[in-house]
Amino acid sequence: FSFGAATAALAAVGSPGGFRAALLLDGWFHISLSKVKPPVEMDFPEEVHVEGLPIPALFVKSAECNGNENDRRAQGWVPLSEKGSRDREVHVLEGTKHLSFLDFPVWLPLWALRRTKLFGTDEPRETLPALAGLCVEFIQKTKK
Repeated sequence: FSFGAATAALAAVGSPGGFRAALLLDGWFHISLSKVKPPVEMDFPEEVHVEGLPIPALFVKSAECNGNENDRRAQGWVPLSEKGSRDREVHVLEGTKHLSFLDFPVWLPLWALRRTKLFGTDEPRETLPALAGLCVEFIQKTKK
């Protein structure tokens, strides 16, 4: 699990006047632990699913997580929520995995990045500039 985006969304809901926009990078908004006894299935964080985001949000997803159960649950409130701000953008960075959103590509040698295949089929060092470009463009739009 990875909860940076969920934490950012929760902060936006908890402090509606404190933020102008949310950048949600390959977020996990559903916990599914079907192999534990008893199984755990929950939308997370609950407040975000109930209230919706009160501010514009950019949700950038990895190709690896696009369409999985976490993604399907998040779809209910990120781009389509009846509550909160209607200003939403959703993008999928093709050829990426969840680890593509970390800073490993900046400091690991390129041969190591390619050999591990942990970063998807996209060129690992091209993902972060593409991601930064989407974020900057979204922030500029929301400033208006």
